[in-house]
Amino acid sequence: MQVQPADVDSYGVVKNTMYHEYLYAARVACGSSLGFPLEVLLEQYGVMTATISVTTHFKSPLQLGDVFFAESVPVQVKGATVKFKERVVRLSSSGKEQQVVAEGEATCVGLLPGCPPVKPARIPAPFRQALLRCIDAAASAEAVAHN
Repeated sequence: MQVQPADVDSYGVVKNTMYHEYLYAARVACGSSLGFPLEVLLEQYGVMTATISVTTHFKSPLQLGDVFFAESVPVQVKGATVKFKERVVRLSSSGKEQQVVAEGEATCVGLLPGCPPVKPARIPAPFRQALLRCIDAAASAEAVAHN
C-alpha cells in the first residue's frame, strides 16, 4: 500500500486514525485469507464481529508517498473473542528493508445480529479451528526462528 494524500494531515504525516483503518483492513484480510470473509461469517454462521479493544504504539510516522503494509495475526481465541497482534511496516524504496512504524493488539468479539440488545456469540467452530491452526503455525515458525 502507499500513503495517499487523504491519509495525511497538514504536516504531511499519516493521521493516527488512518493506522486503525489500515489495521482493521488487515484483520478483515486475515479472516478472508482463512476462508472466512465478514459476509460468510454473517450469512453462513449468523455471526458478525466488532472490535472492542485496540492498543496501538506509534514508533515513527508514515509520510505521504511511503510504501507500507499492515498485518494482523491471531494470537488467542476464547469463547466469543479473538485477540490479534498487529503492526504497520514501512518498506524502503528498494523494498528490502522494513521498519515497524506502529504495533499493538486488537480484540474482536462475535455478536448475534439483530435488534438491541446485541448479544455475544461464540466464534463459529470452523473459523475457530482455522484461527487456532494459524496461531499454531505462527508459534512453530517462531520456535524455529529462535533455534
